[in-house]
Amino acid sequence: MAVRTVRRRLGFEGLEQRETPSSMGGGITELAKHPKAVAFKGAGNAVYSSQTTAAVTGRANVLGNFNGEFTATSATTTSVVLDSGNNQLDLTVTGSYSKGKTPHFRGTFVIDSGTNQFAGVTGSGKVAGTLNTMTDTLKFSINGKITP
Repeated sequence: MAVRTVRRRLGFEGLEQRETPSSMGGGITELAKHPKAVAFKGAGNAVYSSQTTAAVTGRANVLGNFNGEFTATSATTTSVVLDSGNNQLDLTVTGSYSKGKTPHFRGTFVIDSGTNQFAGVTGSGKVAGTLNTMTDTLKFSINGKITP
């Protein structure tokens, strides 16, 4: 029996540069390299210690792990969020809870200002979550854009 040799040539095509969250694995340092708005996505928990204050923890593609505090006044909430390098991002969240056994939160956020590596950034997007009334914990997600 004769053995037949088959030769194949592999080719590689060029890939275009894309501004996606996965291309920003380096967090805020990578954000500075992107002149256009990029996706800003994350999730976390807000544990309420009073009717107007909650401790916030979570993870976002641009921030990495974050922590901070929500302070609510009427229909708006001011949030100060810190990444692991203590770079501060100040947001205003506006929204409301639905009524019912499991209240759902729907709203929007606007990035007001920032410090250190977040100085000068802008952005906005949507916030959604579900409140566990037994533990006073809001499990939330954010989805928007951030611009350096």
